[in-house]
Amino acid sequence: MVGHTLKLKGFLLAVIFLVIQGCATPEERALFNAAKTQGLVLHNNLTPTCNSDAWSAYPPNMQNVTVQKIRTEKKQTGQTCTQDITWKDKQNCKNTYRNVNVKYNVTEPRDINWQGRNDFFKFCLANSCSANIDKEDEQYERKTKYCERGR
Repeated sequence: MVGHTLKLKGFLLAVIFLVIQGCATPEERALFNAAKTQGLVLHNNLTPTCNSDAWSAYPPNMQNVTVQKIRTEKKQTGQTCTQDITWKDKQNCKNTYRNVNVKYNVTEPRDINWQGRNDFFKFCLANSCSANIDKEDEQYERKTKYCERGR
């Protein structure tokens, strides 16, 4: 049921998007597309610097970390038996099982600087995008969005 709800929401969003896009004049669409292109070009130009700065500020720091994982195991729950049709005093039984999630801990190497590096990169990119786009530009928000997200 949840999958159908998500598909329906996605479909409705697509329809709304198409209706809104259909309402835009060719000039407005050209402005939107130009702003998107400019934001993406800026993103591509700023990403290498922010990436390099993030890796310099937060170099890899591999540490063994205990993490909890889950695996599925079959657990016997009992048996189901049926009367044998050829032998009066004989029953045919089969074990019954159910799947059970079992938590377990493992130690594995993790880069504990990953989150800091990722946050630094996003912050750098947001600041760099903001600094390179005229705040008075009517397409400032759109350009900034594409610059920061890269999509």
